[in-house]
Amino acid sequence: MHSIWSSADELSKLIFGLQWASTIVVAVLGATIIALTIHKNDLQKEAERIKNQQIAQANKAAAEANSIAQQAVLKQREIEQESLKLAIRLEQEHEARLRLEHGVSTTQSEVKEVEAKQQPRHLTQKQKEILRRVLSRVPGTTIEMTYLSDKETSDFAREIVEVIRNSGWNIDKMNSVAIYVPPMYGVVVDFSAEQKHEIAVQTLMSAFKQAEIKFSTRPNALPHVHLFVALKP
Repeated sequence: MHSIWSSADELSKLIFGLQWASTIVVAVLGATIIALTIHKNDLQKEAERIKNQQIAQANKAAAEANSIAQQAVLKQREIEQESLKLAIRLEQEHEARLRLEHGVSTTQSEVKEVEAKQQPRHLTQKQKEILRRVLSRVPGTTIEMTYLSDKETSDFAREIVEVIRNSGWNIDKMNSVAIYVPPMYGVVVDFSAEQKHEIAVQTLMSAFKQAEIKFSTRPNALPHVHLFVALKP
């Protein structure tokens, strides 16, 4: 009997020991699970932190790259604007230089023109040769002539008279007048309607044209073609 109770007591202790061991195992397992869960959560948090950090760094790098790109675009635009301004300035300077050169050229041309107008009229050697060559084709032609008595006009008229006579032409009447009203300018060839197609008129006008001596014409009723040397234009 004592042996049975002793065996039961030992069994009870064994069961209690097993229960206690089970409890401890469960507790250890629970603690381990909890620790693993906590560690897992920590790892997830760390991974999330690293991920967020990497995203932040990537965003920062992207922002910096975007800023650099924007600065590059702005710099490119500044360069383009400066180039455009330079091109415009060069074009303006070119136009200004052309205007200046044109103005100088125009001024010089105007000065030469004024100086030429102020110079007394004279026949050049080339003009004399042309007049003689053309007029000498019809020697013996007779004309009349009038000129103003001022020095410039009379000197120019004498040069024309000399060439006409050296070409074999005759001057029937030659008059000098101090004043002519209304005023006339340049060289004037007077002829009647009947004389318009005569050889004298045609030859005289052809000689002046070829010698590039400006002249005008007007009708008259004189018996001969009349040449009038008037004021300098």
